[in-house]
Amino acid sequence: TYVLWDMSDYSIPENLDPYSIMVQIESYIQKEGYRRELQIWLYGAENTWSCELKDELAELQFSVWPFKGVKLARLNMILAYFLAFVLVMDAPANLLMLSSNK
Repeated sequence: TYVLWDMSDYSIPENLDPYSIMVQIESYIQKEGYRRELQIWLYGAENTWSCELKDELAELQFSVWPFKGVKLARLNMILAYFLAFVLVMDAPANLLMLSSNK
């Protein structure tokens, strides 16, 4: 299961730490019957994460993808990754996109 998360518009609430977020996502996905590996990819503007938060996310195996430029460019890149995943998957997989954009 791949989680593509637009952090610039759909950020981690201040009262939750990244580990709690990961546990909640894993728990929800398992309740839905999905048992495969979980990968969480975070996208956002370069200034979205502090150095400390980047280190904490890396320890938890989150992939962090900072982008320069305007919001539309970031959203287009996220959608390009999403479509690339769909094209190259050789086994059934699940994609979850977290974003406030429609």
